[in-house]
Amino acid sequence: MLTVFVLFAVVAAIGVRAMGETLQHDKPAKAANTFAADIEAAFSLAGRQRLPVRIHLDSAKRIYHMEDRTDTTFKLKARDLSAGDREVSYMRFNPANFYIMPSGLATSTLTAQFSYVGAKGTVSHTVTVSRTGSVTVDGR
Repeated sequence: MLTVFVLFAVVAAIGVRAMGETLQHDKPAKAANTFAADIEAAFSLAGRQRLPVRIHLDSAKRIYHMEDRTDTTFKLKARDLSAGDREVSYMRFNPANFYIMPSGLATSTLTAQFSYVGAKGTVSHTVTVSRTGSVTVDGR
C-alpha cells in the first residue's frame, strides 16, 4: 500500500512540474495575442467612430490604454498585464505612444515584446504592427 502512495506522489510531482512549465509559456502568449486583438479592434474603432485613437503603453506598470486622442481622460479600453492569467514579467514597446487615424493608417510602426521570467528561463513573444494595420505575433 505504501508503494502505491509513493508511486502516486512521484507521478503527481512530475505532472505538477510539467504543468508549471506549460503555464510559464502560456502567459506571455496570451498577453501577446490579447494585445494583437486589441490593436485590431483599435483600428476598427478609429475607422468606425471617425476619431483618432491613441494607444498609451506603460511598460513600468505593465498596462496599456486605448483612448480618444483629443481627450485622453476618456479611456476606450484599459488592460492590466501585471496579474492574472495574462501576467507578464516585463513589456517593451517602441514607441510608447501609438496613434491610429480614422483613415485606417497609423502614424508609425509598433513593436511590442511580452516576456515572462520563470524558473526555466525567459519566454518572450513579439507583436509587430505596421502602419496599415497588419498585426503579426512572432512573425505569423
